Amino acid sequence: MNHVGVGFPRHQAVGFAGGTADHPAGGPALGLSLWAILHERRSGQNSLMYPLHYRNGHLFIQIEHGLWLLDTGAPTSFGDKPALCMQGQVFHLPKHALGVSAAELSSSLGVITIGLIGADIISRFDLIIDVPAGIIEFETDAGEYHGRQINVAHYMGIPVIPVQMAGQALDMYLDTGSRFSYVQDEFLEDFPQAGLEGDWHHEYGEFEVMTHHVPLLIGNQPYNTRVARLPERLGMRVLSRGPNGILGNEWLAERRVGYFPGRGQLLVEPISADEFGTVNAPANVSTLYH
Repeated sequence: MNHVGVGFPRHQAVGFAGGTADHPAGGPALGLSLWAILHERRSGQNSLMYPLHYRNGHLFIQIEHGLWLLDTGAPTSFGDKPALCMQGQVFHLPKHALGVSAAELSSSLGVITIGLIGADIISRFDLIIDVPAGIIEFETDAGEYHGRQINVAHYMGIPVIPVQMAGQALDMYLDTGSRFSYVQDEFLEDFPQAGLEGDWHHEYGEFEVMTHHVPLLIGNQPYNTRVARLPERLGMRVLSRGPNGILGNEWLAERRVGYFPGRGQLLVEPISADEFGTVNAPANVSTLYH
């Protein structure tokens, strides 16, 4: 997908040290265990844990003294630093991607950020994303995890998962860089309005959308999230080919999630024993997008 996340609202930029309504000051408690009853570690596992902040509707990884946007919907990482070292791997970074710099990103997001970590870096690791605990874990020698397994396909390097929305089976980009979820279907008008929201796209600029409260099924588990319809010209640009929707990051705030690009898996923390199992992507996803 040729975009740097869909959901970039414009706000006044704030420093990462200050708290927000989304995430109070003081940062996450790093002593919390991740997925304690589900996570079986192997000895010698290579794992690196970072604070994870949810601010202005976006996910930021704190590395040393700076924040990096976590964006599975962006193919290319970039930043003010020439290189980023993670788990013994050195990733050389351009200062811009798709015409966007870290300064422009900070202005768009309303949070001062060093850069963006996109699919090119994310694909090298297994990730445990724990928004409730404020932690993200990057692994190169992953242990065994148990949860609701969702098979992940990829289109142009961007993850795609099956989602049930309004009784319809959709193939949606898994885009942690987007505040809201987006579809172009008219059924959105059947759901209660959640308010008018501003958004931004690097090619289209600023726009406003009416969001709706729409129940989703992800891995046969229910979530409620805000969903909107993109402006027609932008929708034609972003969703005219391939997947037919964008799954934003709001649903991640509810549970721990494991994203394993190399295995083609997404694992969602179950709330009961009968939620274990596998959800396959529709056949057209597995054949078309890999």
